[in-house]
Amino acid sequence: LLVKKQMEKNDLYFHADIQGAAHCILKEGKEKASMKDKKEAAIFAGVLSKAWQARLASIDVYSVLPEQVSKKAQSGESLGAGAFMIYGQREWFKKIPLEFWIGINEEGIVISGPLNAVKKQAKVFALIEEGNESKAELAKKLRGIFEKKTGIKTSLDELIAMLPGEGRIKNTG
Repeated sequence: LLVKKQMEKNDLYFHADIQGAAHCILKEGKEKASMKDKKEAAIFAGVLSKAWQARLASIDVYSVLPEQVSKKAQSGESLGAGAFMIYGQREWFKKIPLEFWIGINEEGIVISGPLNAVKKQAKVFALIEEGNESKAELAKKLRGIFEKKTGIKTSLDELIAMLPGEGRIKNTG
């Protein structure tokens, strides 16, 4: 549904080079996406892929234009549910680090993604990396850190929903 209903002609489609990766769209704003924007979208796509659960340190990610994404398979082939065919040249982002930042803003809203995106909006934030702690354990630790540093109550459910999977807190800012 995301690809079919939300992707528009000026957007960019991102996908990690691993089976089961999330479909990610970089919405084109008033200006064309910068290389920094594209790299942040590539990090986001990489973190939300199966690479996080596989505990990979990095993953290759590509982007294409909307017209290169199709539900039509090549002759003699079929596509599974949720799968798309990609036609034409891809823009590759090699060895994208799986760095995931999560923070809260002054209203207690949880923000997650690449550092620069989170840093702009969050009052306090933390770097999450692959590890053995469950999402629930991580969320409890994050809530404690955020509340101690800001005094702002944070929703445990919202924190859990934003985490990509098991991990550990590497550092805070």
